[in-house]
Amino acid sequence: MNSSQPSERIAICGVANPQTMNNNSFPTGPVDLSKFHEALFLLIVGDIPTSGTLDAKLQESDVANFASGVTDIPGKTMMQLVATDDNKQVVFNLKAEECSKRYARLLITASPHNNIACAVALGIKPRHAPATDDDAATVAQIVT
Repeated sequence: MNSSQPSERIAICGVANPQTMNNNSFPTGPVDLSKFHEALFLLIVGDIPTSGTLDAKLQESDVANFASGVTDIPGKTMMQLVATDDNKQVVFNLKAEECSKRYARLLITASPHNNIACAVALGIKPRHAPATDDDAATVAQIVT
């Protein structure tokens, strides 16, 4: 029986904070795949207005800030969400071997306005435990 805490096996690597998205794209922070065997990205959707749509896809880059060399990860694009998809979630699974670059993120694109959503990027199966060593700086507490 494994006595470690779930937080020692899963790290919160990045987020796209809850917000009203207006005709723009919003990324999560990156998961460093040199530190994790897998990543999980959770998109959490609130209200999508009648004329609104929400798209999301996984991307990769060799640099953590995604300033260059950004490419879409094949097969990791969701079906578009529309107004009838209010209060839904989408889960993106990713294995490190599916990528050719070091970092992965989720990019959310909202159109035209007032879409409400957020996302969390999780590093799973750390190459060196505990995973909490690689939590984002925004993680305020871990309660066990």
